[in-house]
Amino acid sequence: MECGSAPVVGIDAARDGFALFAHDPHWRVSLINETVDVASSGDLAVYRGAYNEENSRAGVVMTHRINFIAEFRRGDDGEWEMLWYMVANMEPSHPM
Repeated sequence: MECGSAPVVGIDAARDGFALFAHDPHWRVSLINETVDVASSGDLAVYRGAYNEENSRAGVVMTHRINFIAEFRRGDDGEWEMLWYMVANMEPSHPM
């Protein structure tokens, strides 16, 4: 879900949440780095990544760095389920 939006459930709802970016031809997300740590039991994992997000404001292309952290667990069906995630800006938006 995008910051300030209502919570969403399911991959289709999450994908639909990105539709609001379609109007901005400058919107891009570039992954900088990522790590995944899996517990020795194999049923819990933590994902950490940072990415740059670019968009335009009043015709000026802007960028900012974002930190993303999420925790996953293996469900009874063996599939990974996201328990929680956090998205935090690491710097103010600034012109590219």
